[in-house]
Order: sequence, then C-alpha cells, then structure tokens
Amino acid sequence: MIHGTVVGLQAHMSVILCLPELSNIEIECVIDTGFEGLLTLPSAVIDELGLPYIARIDANLADNSNIAVNVYLATILWNGVEREVAVLGMGRRPLIGTALLEDYHLSIDFCDGGTFWWMISCRIDDLQDEITWNESFQRTQSKLIAAAKLAKQEIAEGQATAMNYDQL
Repeated sequence: MIHGTVVGLQAHMSVILCLPELSNIEIECVIDTGFEGLLTLPSAVIDELGLPYIARIDANLADNSNIAVNVYLATILWNGVEREVAVLGMGRRPLIGTALLEDYHLSIDFCDGGTFWWMISCRIDDLQDEITWNESFQRTQSKLIAAAKLAKQEIAEGQATAMNYDQL
C-alpha cells in the first residue's frame, strides 16, 4: 500500500527517481486524475537530472488545446519495484497521472491534512490463478531443484554440456 497526504485539497505523494551513478532522489508530486499519462516534471528539473530524451509529442490539455511536449525516460521506484516511465517535460509542479495508477485502488480523504492510500486492485480470477500457480510450484519445486543439481553435476563431469541460449 502506498500513502500520501492532502495539502490545500491536493493529494501529494513522493516518487523516488532512480538515477544512474547518482543517489536516488525523492520528488513530491501531486496526483492529477485528469492527466492520463504517467508523470510530468518541470523542464528545468529534467535538465538538471539529465534524463534521456525520447521524442516530442502533442499533448492535449484540459482546455482542449494542444501543445508540443518533450518526452523523457526515467526509472522510478514504484511500490517497491523499479519501473521505467515516460516523463513529460512540462508544468510548474510534478504530476502523477492516471496511467501510473492503473490497476490500483485510490482512496483520498479530501480535507487539509487528510490522508490517502492506494493498493493494487486484483480481480478474483487473477488471485485464484496466482494461488493455483503457487500451489503447483510448491509441489514441483523440489523436483526442479534436484534436476538442476543433477544437470550441474553432469556438466561438471563432462557427461553433458551447458545450454547455449543463443541457439534457442
């Protein structure tokens, strides 16, 4: 579950940017449920971070106007997992869009100082598939480990050769 706070009737949360050869940076963002993209950052922030440029696109704004916007690539830490996302270089404040919230349940207490949280939403059949997979893996895991040990031993004794993944 991910948490945040409400300030001035805006849901704020931090996103951690994972930068190569630099320390991770935590950036406070506003959740914008009217923005269908992943993430926006002000152009000056993108320049400072040196994010790699991907392309230029036309973005449709809330007033139905279109503007040309540069898109950059960033790696963020999202719910404990590194994820590559497209970042639009625009605006005055960082925004999280609904594409980043996809498959999550979002609950916000809209009062100053309120809190919000979200969690992954799963359908029941997805959970049942996961349970079935885990049960199957538990039944076969020891056989898989034994087969891997035997293969390693046979390779070491010259009775077999390692798999060449380039030939697959």
